[in-house]
Amino acid sequence: MPSKTSRVRTSLAAPNKVGGGFIFSYPAPIINMTMNSHTAYQKINVPELNLIQDEALEYIKKHYPELLTDGVSTDGYFILSIEDFPILKSFLDPRITTYIEEIGLVCVAPEKEMVIHLDGVRKDEGNKYIDQVKETIRNHPDFERLNLEPKLNKLPIPFCVQFAMMVPLLNYEDTINYWYNNDDVTDDDEVIWQATREVYPYTFFASYLKPNVVLNPIASTNIDCITFIKTDIFHNVYNRGSKTRMAFTIKFGYQHYESLEKMFKHQDLL
Repeated sequence: MPSKTSRVRTSLAAPNKVGGGFIFSYPAPIINMTMNSHTAYQKINVPELNLIQDEALEYIKKHYPELLTDGVSTDGYFILSIEDFPILKSFLDPRITTYIEEIGLVCVAPEKEMVIHLDGVRKDEGNKYIDQVKETIRNHPDFERLNLEPKLNKLPIPFCVQFAMMVPLLNYEDTINYWYNNDDVTDDDEVIWQATREVYPYTFFASYLKPNVVLNPIASTNIDCITFIKTDIFHNVYNRGSKTRMAFTIKFGYQHYESLEKMFKHQDLL
């Protein structure tokens, strides 16, 4: 039996086109030998990628067959369990310095552009957002049974997740990921959105760009292999293809990392 999943459908497509000029003007990709606060992404060479993809697609066929139906376009985010993907887990486990916090299946419908966003908020004056997250955790009905106190107190929860691992699965060939300069976004340009969900930390805040705001990308790439991306700078993906793009997004222990290397041992994969 597969582990319990949280089938959270959230529309990820932009209500209309933002950040104009995407199709005709692509900035040169940034090639990173060492990912830090100044670089947007880091591609790695994973020999097991084909096996990881095959494992994921077999799972999708079994548990989400509607996503593979011809003519069906889907925007959504599905929280999964890493225990259902032993090949992927065996690749990750020896390399992570903390733990796997979350794995999600991200679907972007054809000819759609995801809203430009952060995986968190740019700033948190007076710990306004983090205090609400902590309060939600403390009020969880299974707080004691799940032994959440040590996890909550061991390391501070960041108000924005720094890195995510992207694993391309299907129909990713005609997609482009973009990153934007946070300094080009004013407080009036963004909307802070709160979501509740079934997995830790049970609520979160994210910054979304308003649809009328136009930004120029500072970096772009096609994610055609396992790639770490910066998620604490504004970013999105545009699916120019005719089929739903599917990818895993994986996040590791929610804390602040001095660099990607402090989170995931990957130097031999460059």
